[in-house]
Amino acid sequence: MDIWAELKNELRQQPSPVSLWWRDDDAIADSPALQQLLSLAEQHSVAVHLAVIPQRLETSLDCIGQPQYQPICYVMQHGISHQSHALEGQRKVELGGGRAVADIISDLREGRQILAQHFGDQYVDILVPPWNRLSDEVQEQLPGIGYSRLSVLGPRPEPESGELPQLNVHLDIIDWKARQFAGDETILRRLLSLLQLRRMGQLDEAEPLGLMTHHLDHDAPCWDFIDRFLAFSHAQPNIQWLAGQPLTKY
Repeated sequence: MDIWAELKNELRQQPSPVSLWWRDDDAIADSPALQQLLSLAEQHSVAVHLAVIPQRLETSLDCIGQPQYQPICYVMQHGISHQSHALEGQRKVELGGGRAVADIISDLREGRQILAQHFGDQYVDILVPPWNRLSDEVQEQLPGIGYSRLSVLGPRPEPESGELPQLNVHLDIIDWKARQFAGDETILRRLLSLLQLRRMGQLDEAEPLGLMTHHLDHDAPCWDFIDRFLAFSHAQPNIQWLAGQPLTKY
């Protein structure tokens, strides 16, 4: 049985509908790659949520405000300027590292205001940290800024008291070491494992599972996979795609 057939079989066994959502990182401007992304979203009627870098925003991204894109394209905040402030020996991090927490929080507030004012109803109040990581000290301050959710990579933990709830992505379609498509087997095997854990009660059944893409970094097989995966999902009665403001309730 190939991985697509295994996935279809597992979906039939799920005790409740499986919620999916789609996040695409590093948006700053219009481009042929962005147009290809929007075309796929429109073709399959699946909303894509652009993680936009506020300090690098260009006016050409106003293209997503066209009427045909408003129901299938939303904006989230992708950090500040997507620059690493990691200390020696640390992995890349913008929201942490050697920069003062107060300065990070100030810039996050400004970036949030820029995107909310610029994109209006298409803005969804969710913070996406560059490289999907941030320091504990910054994370503790996020509820005071006003975000509804934090979005990083992997199954979300149980939120501690006063902590911002997470709405994460789980399926990265790129192999970043090789900087190419990760392959059907790798991506779908990850989804299959998450669904099995969900069915066995070892994963939060209410957690939507997130597809993560990076339109500026896609090779041809990446684009082909997105097309095939979205088409596959529509053929499965147990899958529902989430979009826009309702995401902040999960």
